[in-house]
Amino acid sequence: MLFRSITHPQFCDDYLAQVFKNWFKASQERVDGYVAISRTVRDDLEKFLQNHLDEPPQSERFGYFYLGADFKPAAINAMTVRQDVRDIFEGRHVYLIVSTVEPRKNHAYLLDAFDRLWQRDKDVGLLIIGRRGWKVEKLIERIFSHPRFGKYLFFREDIGDNELQYCYSRARALVFPSIVEGFGLPIIEALNSGLPVIASDIPVHREVGKNYIGYCDIHDPESLATLINSVENSGFGNDVPLVQDGHGWISWEESSCMLFEACADICALHSG
Repeated sequence: MLFRSITHPQFCDDYLAQVFKNWFKASQERVDGYVAISRTVRDDLEKFLQNHLDEPPQSERFGYFYLGADFKPAAINAMTVRQDVRDIFEGRHVYLIVSTVEPRKNHAYLLDAFDRLWQRDKDVGLLIIGRRGWKVEKLIERIFSHPRFGKYLFFREDIGDNELQYCYSRARALVFPSIVEGFGLPIIEALNSGLPVIASDIPVHREVGKNYIGYCDIHDPESLATLINSVENSGFGNDVPLVQDGHGWISWEESSCMLFEACADICALHSG
């Protein structure tokens, strides 16, 4: 998210945003090219440098690769999952978000959507998994003081890999309403675990999620509430599809190879 701290400085420390911006300006004399973690970020970075550098790099010096996902639901050892984690999923459908708790991840929007569902007596839960980040003091206070906290609303900062796989396997769907992303790794982890996904309708999510996931309007919490209400009433369908049998994603080994090839292509241009 180094580059996104420049394009969306409101979600980052002001000092670091300026440091990163200066770094990119100085980079033209020190690097052969740039490799991003998605095509969307690559294109945005190229446009940014074209507008901010006196001699921007050629398009051929920009590459991208994708992150991998190696979660294997069959390998979950439920006996090592703490009872209080298992209890979260008892008695109702629970929706899951996995991310650092920071403004760009849009947790406040998520709470607004679920408040609408709870006001309509929808028996659904929301589990927030992730460590606290920055600029979220009011959000954390809202979570812990919420009248449904501990009953329908849960916040866990201490979930390891095995328990995370368990949560992916037990949740109703992943909700991922980020305002801006570089990639959106939890989307792929969820799909790889057979878990449906509802994500914000932003370009990088369209790139990664394609037609395998549902999309909500990040400017309107009612959009997400409506999608979840539809899933609860009618199940998964066109708006929020079930994970298709043909879905697959690259492994971390394949991700590494993709990164190596992107770097090699740029180096070949430089040496040529």
